[in-house]
Amino acid sequence: MVEEILHFKNLGHPVNTLIHVGAHEAEELEVYACKYKVKNILLMEPNPDKYSVINSKIQKVSAKTDSNIVFYPIAA
Repeated sequence: MVEEILHFKNLGHPVNTLIHVGAHEAEELEVYACKYKVKNILLMEPNPDKYSVINSKIQKVSAKTDSNIVFYPIAA
């Protein structure tokens, strides 16, 4: 989980862009956008079964933040 990534706490500056390859169901999306205030988030997940779940989370988080969230349903 993203809360365990110490790198976020130790940077000393905000994270402007984050690329998440293998987003699964975008469980961390709200933490990226709301807690860490990441402005540009790119999600990649090739599993077509996750497409609607991820899009739903993007709509929910986009309504609460000013993050620019882009989802590519492809593999890196």
